Order: sequence, then structure tokens, then C-alpha cells
Amino acid sequence: VVDKINAHFAIAPRLASHNGKQLILSSNKLGSQSRIEIAPPRSRDARPTLMGIEPAIFRGQDATRVIYTGTVDLRNGVDLSAADRIKIALDGAEALEIACATAAADPAKVKLNELMLAINLAVGSNVASHDGKFLIIASAKSGAASQLRFETPDDAATDATTAIFGIAAPRAYQGADARPGQAVGGQELAETVDLRSARFLRIGVDGKAPIDVDCAASADPKKLDAVPLSDIENAIDTQLNANVAALVEGKLVLISPTVGKSSRIVVEAHTSGDAAPLLLGSPPAVTTGQDATPAIITGADLLTPVDLRQRSLLRLGVDDARPVDIDIAGFAPQVTFLHEIVPQINAVVPGLAVATDDDRLQLTSPTVGAQSRLSVLPLRYLELIEYPPAPLDIPAQNVRHGDRWPVTNDGAAAVEA
Repeated sequence: VVDKINAHFAIAPRLASHNGKQLILSSNKLGSQSRIEIAPPRSRDARPTLMGIEPAIFRGQDATRVIYTGTVDLRNGVDLSAADRIKIALDGAEALEIACATAAADPAKVKLNELMLAINLAVGSNVASHDGKFLIIASAKSGAASQLRFETPDDAATDATTAIFGIAAPRAYQGADARPGQAVGGQELAETVDLRSARFLRIGVDGKAPIDVDCAASADPKKLDAVPLSDIENAIDTQLNANVAALVEGKLVLISPTVGKSSRIVVEAHTSGDAAPLLLGSPPAVTTGQDATPAIITGADLLTPVDLRQRSLLRLGVDDARPVDIDIAGFAPQVTFLHEIVPQINAVVPGLAVATDDDRLQLTSPTVGAQSRLSVLPLRYLELIEYPPAPLDIPAQNVRHGDRWPVTNDGAAAVEA
């Protein structure tokens, strides 16, 4: 396996290696530019040949209706004393000219409610409303039948369309019918397609789990190098048990049999024969390297001062330099603040120490990579204790040949026995 991978990529150092147990893939670059992507094989995936699109979900759309919200702030009313006419046509009906200030208490200051009532009374239904600021006209229908048209009144001098709605007549709006989810191929196809090696599409319809569709299932096994498009359509429809495939302007199109937001066509990559799970388990699809970083030590919370009367030395080792002892006590050692410690360290090793935003001492090596090192070392002391000499009185012993007795020296000085 290792040899075949390395023979295919032919890069140095080698991409593939092993530790006797696991397959290891290593980029030949370092840092954030180092990247390995593990993608499913597509040797049998007919999607590039038949569709020419990337895997995606194609959703339908619900029917829409026209709801027009004006752009003129009418909270304080509108002056329609000189011109108060609009002419609108809703949902295919004849255009109706409406005098919007006829019933207003003051034509020079027609209120939102008065405008709404004038339109609704003229139309004969509640098509007008407002949100306290803008006037709204809404169609009662949905889809392509939902229509709103602003026309110029018969006497253009009385046109109040711009004053009320913020647009100039004529203007027309129309809704859209509900649409199915559809995936449109990105390339025109010849009358026949070679499906000898890549013959599968992975398709899901309307929430059902995607399945692998053999696009050559209806073709003559002896003529897989020239499969007619009609056989491909038939194979897709048969295996999906729905009329999904169609040819539109020479392109293969997959169309959901339903419409609306729940209508969906899913096109996935066909991944049969993928050895990655067996060889690598479940690795991330993309693994990216990291730039070399410095060694960093972040200390404890020093929001409150520390007492350094008894111990104020800090022994630091930076990279390959000899360790140094730094006295970090402040002006009053018993109440040493973080802002006093930082300059004490930097006076000995410039740029080594900073105070973080959350009041911690942070030490950062001036170098990066594997040679970047920081060490906080213990202070070592040799403690000497001096004992004054004391005489030892050894009583006389009456002995005979072969007798013996112990003498214990529990002092610090040499003695003669």
C-alpha cells in the first residue's frame, strides 16, 4: 500500500509511510501551507460525465404572492390636497382609480387609516393595511395569479402614487408558482455516452436516502461505450421509481416529482470502492499543518498583588542560554503587582514577559519551532550545618584475648579507634 501511494504521487520526502501498525500520510511542506485532503474516489462516479456539477442539494420553492410595502413614512400623514389619485389592478382584474382623500378629515394631512379605508372600500376587500409607518397592498392569491399593477390615473396631474407609495407609475409585480427541486446538468451531452467505467449517479429525491443509480442498467451490456440518453433516463426513473430524469436543451436534468420547499433533489458523489475507512479509520477530510510557534508559559491570576518578601527570585531558562536568576520583587515586596514584575524580567531578558488581558504573567520565547524552549527552574541551595565538637567518654574495659566491643561514631568529625 505504501509503495503504491508513493509511486503515484512521486514526491520527496515520501507521502506515505508506516510504523508497523498504521498507515501514515505526511505532507512534504511545513507550516500552514501543509495540507492533506482525503476525498472519496470517483473512478466509477458518472456525475462529472453526465451532470458536470458538484455534489449539492437542490431545493424547490413554495408559491409566492405579491405584498407591496410602500417606502414613504406616513406616520404624520401625507398632503393630498393637490393630487390624491392612485390606479391599481389586483390579480388580473381591471385597473381601478381611487380617490384617497375623499373621506379624509383634512386632505392636506391624510392619515394612514384614512388611506387604508379609502382603498379597501373602493376595491371591496381588505387588500390594504399598514404597520404604523408604511402603507401595504397585498394580493389575495398566490403563485403566478398573484399580481399587482400600478397605473397612471386618467388625469396625470392628480397622480399621488409617488406621494403614497414612493414609486412612479406604471409599475407591475407578479408572484411565482411553486417550483420543484431540480438539478440541471452543466454540460450538453452527445446522443450516446461512454459508461464503461463511470456509470453510477448517487441521487436522493424528496427526503429519501440517496441511492446509487446504475445509469447503464437499461443499456445493452455489449455497447456500454455508447449508451443512448434515452436508456440513461429510463434507468434513472426505474431505479428511483419516479419520473425524475429529463433532457432539456441537451442537458440531463433531475426534477423532483413534487413542488414546494419540501421538494428536494440530492446529488452526492458515488464512493464505492473507497479504501480510506479500512486504511485510515475516520480521519478528517482535510488536515492542515501549523506554522512554527514559540514556547509560551502563562502563569496564575495576578489580579491581586503577591507577597515576595521571603522568595523573590525567578530562575528562567530561555532556549539554549544559561539560566538566569531574576529578582522580581516590587518596590514593596509584600505587595508586588504584575506591572512591576514584567519590567523586572524584561530588563534581564528583553521582550520575554507581558501581562495578558486577564492579568496573568506570560513568558514567550524569542524563537519558534522545536528549538524554542522556556524553563522555570527551581532554585538550588547547599545547606551546611556545623556541629561543635564534644568529647566522648569511653569507659575502661576489662578484656581478655578474643573479646570485642562496639564503638559508635555519631558525630561529624573523624576519630581514631
